[in-house]
Formats: sequence, structure tokens, C-alpha cells
Amino acid sequence: MENFNDNSYDLITSRAVTDTDKLIELSAHLSDKNSKYLFYKGSFVENEIDNIKDYSIFTEDKRKYLYI
Repeated sequence: MENFNDNSYDLITSRAVTDTDKLIELSAHLSDKNSKYLFYKGSFVENEIDNIKDYSIFTEDKRKYLYI
């Protein structure tokens, strides 16, 4: 994602790659104030959201998804 041009997108998605803060940092040049994030996260997602104010966590089977 680092090689994409500086365009903003409505929805940024990711598989379980790294922690949430790092994903947001890596995709900052692709987002604007209206962008949303949907991240496939592991079982410890609750440990990664201390700095996030508005979010939802969805569970499907044993998978967790973080929507910001």
C-alpha cells in the first residue's frame, strides 16, 4: 500500500497483518476525514483499540473484524 498514489478512498481494508495503529499509519496517505477502515483482526483486537474512540467489533465464526 506504500506504493499507491496519494488518493483518498472511502473504505480501506486489511487482513490480519499488523497492529491497528500501524495499519492506520501505513494507510494515512490513502485516507481522509471521511474514510472508514475494515480490518480483519486476531483474537486480541480489544488490546489494540485504546486510542480509538469510535469503532465496532464484529465476530463471524471465530474471526473478528474491526470497523473504524
